[in-house]
Amino acid sequence: MAANEAPLSSLGSDAAAAAAMATGAPATNPTSRASPLEATGSASTSSIAAAAPEPPVAAAAEIIHVDEEAQATASQAGAEVDAVAVEEDASGNWTPSTITTEQLKELENDGLLPAGIWRSAENHPEPDPQNGERVMLVSHIDRGLGFPPSAFFLEVLSHYGVQPHNLTPNSILYIAAYQALFEGYLGIAPRLDFFKYCFYVRRQTVGADNHLAVCGTINFNLRRNREDWFPKVPKSDSVKGWTGTFFYCKDVPFPGESTGIPAFVNAAAAPLASWKEDAVKTLPADLQLIQRRIEKLTTSDPELNGIDTVVCWFSRRIQPLTHHPDRLICDYTGKADSLRCSNQDLSDSDLCHGINRLIAVRGQYSENFPMFTADNKPPQVITLPVSINLCRFDDLTANLRLTTLQINELSEEHLAQAGDAAAKKKRKVDEAAAVGGTAGPAKRRKKSGLPPHARVINLEGATVASSS
Repeated sequence: MAANEAPLSSLGSDAAAAAAMATGAPATNPTSRASPLEATGSASTSSIAAAAPEPPVAAAAEIIHVDEEAQATASQAGAEVDAVAVEEDASGNWTPSTITTEQLKELENDGLLPAGIWRSAENHPEPDPQNGERVMLVSHIDRGLGFPPSAFFLEVLSHYGVQPHNLTPNSILYIAAYQALFEGYLGIAPRLDFFKYCFYVRRQTVGADNHLAVCGTINFNLRRNREDWFPKVPKSDSVKGWTGTFFYCKDVPFPGESTGIPAFVNAAAAPLASWKEDAVKTLPADLQLIQRRIEKLTTSDPELNGIDTVVCWFSRRIQPLTHHPDRLICDYTGKADSLRCSNQDLSDSDLCHGINRLIAVRGQYSENFPMFTADNKPPQVITLPVSINLCRFDDLTANLRLTTLQINELSEEHLAQAGDAAAKKKRKVDEAAAVGGTAGPAKRRKKSGLPPHARVINLEGATVASSS
């Protein structure tokens, strides 16, 4: 943040669930954020937040048929282009810190910084932490980072070999919105493999010799063609002065680990192979489920948009990138929830000002598609492994945390769209039976290719087959 631009104070809170996915992806936790660091806005009950539309009632179950041979094709990373490639204002080097003790105390009062762990670096030309201290930036706390950081955020740092200062503020916002999307709208922990499918790395070089920048070495950008279905955040084109918002804080270890944020190194991140990773050309079936569920949300009425994935946590004073044991953002219960960093709501002016500071689009300060919560739970999660040749569902299971798909309805139209030839044949047999009145279950099995042990069931009018 610029020296003449007071940093936002984030809305802190305990983060989301650390439960591991059945697929092996680590669970991460959300955090809160919100009130500006400026001495001007005190948090008060926000009528805008109160006026947010009620979340649509979750369906009893939402089913998406998976064709295991239908794989999504990814774009080549070398051809990726960000449509709004205006980067954060940064020389790639540190500028003297403008963050005062009073500003850090305000962050502490807002629940964004633990008491007794921070120290101002005001007027320090560049970071010079003491033993055991880490270098943090208010610009990153404003965009959802908290203490201790979420498992997903630490996983991103490890995979790309970076420290917080090696990531631009908009990259932090993208990560926070991604975690909020998974926890608040899908009801599952975020997945690094799907993050890599959606985002690519772009290096930032500076100077006549084009060396890597120390601050903002890399940034994340959405891959080509993902905007067709992914709720992209309309990030602010410029975050001026962010390299001068650093301060010192003691490391807050992740539960069960000896450390949290990696020890500070005042250097650009060293390039890794992960920086050049292309998106997979054949999307695995479990990730297809995630992609299709997101697409369903972003094409629904009302539709989920990128601003929703920021407003949902900012307005509730939740820091998405904070660890919260065994909780996901969709477990949110209200004003007294420990996911929040403060039980005070933001004033209307603080909410509007804060959102305007984070994103480029003006005018939306409540969710278009409201986030799921404890009072309006995400739809039940059901996994339906499907054979390409048989209209059969093996091992039908339901689980809210360990699978990756949410379900609302299953219709013959969905099956047909998935290209299941067996389902099409069975539908013709059923239509013929309705006319002739002679086709029974045994005949259906024979003509649809169902095995003898399968039985025909009905889900709200959609006839499907399942193993008995």
